[in-house]
Amino acid sequence: MIKFFKVMLMTILMVCGAETLAADSTNQAGQVITNIRFDGAGKNLYFETEGKWDANGCDATYIWVKPTVLGQQEILSIALAAKMANKKVRFAGECDENTNYFKAHYITML
Repeated sequence: MIKFFKVMLMTILMVCGAETLAADSTNQAGQVITNIRFDGAGKNLYFETEGKWDANGCDATYIWVKPTVLGQQEILSIALAAKMANKKVRFAGECDENTNYFKAHYITML
């Protein structure tokens, strides 16, 4: 039974890791979140920093977490903890067609 759980855990970690590796990300040094916005009508979540989020392929002003992202509330929780602790974060996802937005599905608190 323990072996089964170890195999499941390794599989989950590999899948999550592969998804992150395949995605673009904001700079590896991370940045501090200065502003968090939530659009109640559209249920979209936005994060801002001083200046721009230095992301691969775009120079985004906003990190955008769509309501269709599984774990949107968990991303918000980590972001709030990082903001309160003044910790840097980085995001993984992809640049939107409008390069002012980076569509994120993964957050890392540094």
